[in-house]
Amino acid sequence: MKNKIIFLVLLVSIFQLPCCLAENQPPYYIVEDPWPPYTYGETGTVPSRGLSVELVNILFERIGAPVKLELLPWKRCIVMVQSAQADALMLTIKTREREQFFYFTSPFFENKIVFVHRKGHKFKWKEFRDLQGFKLGLVRGSDYSQEFHDAVVQLPLTVESVGTITQNLDKLLRGRIDATPVIDIVARKLINQTPRFQGQFSFSAIPLGRPCMYMALSRKSRIMNIA
Repeated sequence: MKNKIIFLVLLVSIFQLPCCLAENQPPYYIVEDPWPPYTYGETGTVPSRGLSVELVNILFERIGAPVKLELLPWKRCIVMVQSAQADALMLTIKTREREQFFYFTSPFFENKIVFVHRKGHKFKWKEFRDLQGFKLGLVRGSDYSQEFHDAVVQLPLTVESVGTITQNLDKLLRGRIDATPVIDIVARKLINQTPRFQGQFSFSAIPLGRPCMYMALSRKSRIMNIA
C-alpha cells in the first residue's frame, strides 16, 4: 500500500512538472509591427487582437509556455530577432537572407502582394520592365520577392523606402509616388479603416507574388529548444 501511495505521489508530481516549469521560466518575447488584420494596436504596446495574435496565443497555451507580445517598428523587429533580443517574429515572409538568422515554422497563412495606386492614375504592369518610369514606394525591411529586388537593381527601378504602409499611402495621395506593393488583405483593411484613404485607391489586377506567411524564430534564442 505504501509503495502505491509513493507511486501516485510521483505520478502526480510528474504531470504537474510542466506547469511548474512554465510558471518559473521567463516568457518568450515575440514582436511584430501593427499589421491589420494580423495584428491590431499601437507601436510600443501589446497587440489588442488580430489573426496572428490569436493563433500565437493559442499555440503557446497548448505547449504550456508563457509568451509576451509587443508591437514595434518593423525594421527594429527584424534587428531584435536577429540579435536574440527578441525570440521570434510573429509573422513574416521567408527569404534566403532571413533564413541565415531565422528558423521558419510551417506556414500560417498564404496571401498575395499587389500594387496599390491612385484611382484614375494610369498604372499597368505585366513584367518588371513595365515598372520603369514609375516611382515605387517600399517599406524598409519588407520582402517583395527575390525577383522584384533583382529587378530594382538590374533594370533599374526607381524606389523610395519609408517605415510603414500608411506613409506610402499618404505619399500616393500627394502624388509623391506612383504605386506601392503591399499584402492585399493588409492594404484593404488599412484603407477601409482610415477615412482619408477610402475610395482613393485601386489595386493591380496582376499580383507581384503569392507568398506564404511564417513565424520566424531567432536561431540564437532558447526558443529553438521548442522549435
